[in-house]
Amino acid sequence: MYSRKLALTLAKQYRTCPPPVVRDDPSQRLEYERHLAICPYCSMQKKEEHEAWIALSRELENLFEGEKEHEQVEKVNPGQFRFLRKDLSRWREGLFYNPPMVLVLENTSVISDDLLVSQACHDISLAGPGDLILRDHQTPVGDLFLESWNIYTLKAADLGKNLGCVPPEIINAVKSLEKEPDAYPDWAILPRPFTVNDPRIYFRELEVEVGYTFAVRSVSGLMEEAEAPRLRLAYTSAKAVRDAVHKIVPGTRWQREPMTREEALALAELPPENLLLAANDKAAERTSANLIRIEAGKVKSIEPLPMEIYGQSGTLTISGRIFELPEDLNNTYLISFLDLEGSNPRSPVRHEWKEETGDFMIEFQSQEDAKWSLKVAVLFEPAKQ
Repeated sequence: MYSRKLALTLAKQYRTCPPPVVRDDPSQRLEYERHLAICPYCSMQKKEEHEAWIALSRELENLFEGEKEHEQVEKVNPGQFRFLRKDLSRWREGLFYNPPMVLVLENTSVISDDLLVSQACHDISLAGPGDLILRDHQTPVGDLFLESWNIYTLKAADLGKNLGCVPPEIINAVKSLEKEPDAYPDWAILPRPFTVNDPRIYFRELEVEVGYTFAVRSVSGLMEEAEAPRLRLAYTSAKAVRDAVHKIVPGTRWQREPMTREEALALAELPPENLLLAANDKAAERTSANLIRIEAGKVKSIEPLPMEIYGQSGTLTISGRIFELPEDLNNTYLISFLDLEGSNPRSPVRHEWKEETGDFMIEFQSQEDAKWSLKVAVLFEPAKQ
């Protein structure tokens, strides 16, 4: 009997277990053994579950068939269903993240080829409140549902071939549900409410991790494009940035392990004795931002500056100001993240930054009813004398 519990098991395998082509690759053996040590499905897989997983893998291979690496055959437009490129699949902490299918919602055009997408899932038994269920006649790829709570930014170059399109009414429905989870159009199927210990709750945790794993890579690449030709970082990993910051300011810590260089800079928490130097008794609600001097791509100094948040509007649009910026500061680059309690840091979908005044406005896509804090770093490179 097919149940949501079994559907969750298959979803975990579909999202985070290596397909046969990876599992049987000798060069992937060490990673696969690490995976076996933590995965109950691959190490003790029942026959019927194994056969179901093989079938899903073959279905995925068929959808990827004909895709050429880094080749974009057709321009990416809103309404298209696309998988992320097959070569972007990756190991992370013993799990193998397979590229999800997404619906393109809009070309945000904040940086070169950035897009806003909604993640999709093929098993409608896992749909919950806020999900938009689509039946076979409504999509070019069969039954599925769209996760209005799992919307993020990608690069157009990260997407594979176009699998087909849906009309604007479906895009509008997803956007409406993102803002109001019960704002279903008349034609939509209403998912059942959550129950106690509902497998769909754990499924959503899985889906957020999948989206984050791929979005954080794309956003990091978009940030590099935004830097050019102004600021370039010489470090190749988040760990290298952490090591550099530690040498400059011993005692700096991170509440969570950063996955990108940008996260390592913005989420760095300086020692209390450093933060006290930036305190301001007249602004009790102020927090701090990291001012980071870059020379030849390397961090040369990092110091806190007072930051005040003026207000919040919409889903999560935050405005504020950074104070005590050096008067001769120019050629700056703002990095920001929404640090959510119990979740991964969220990258902004767009932001405005005025270095002459320190004013900013940052927009995030977020529906989580969780405590959050804004993490900001201002990077600058002194003008050559």
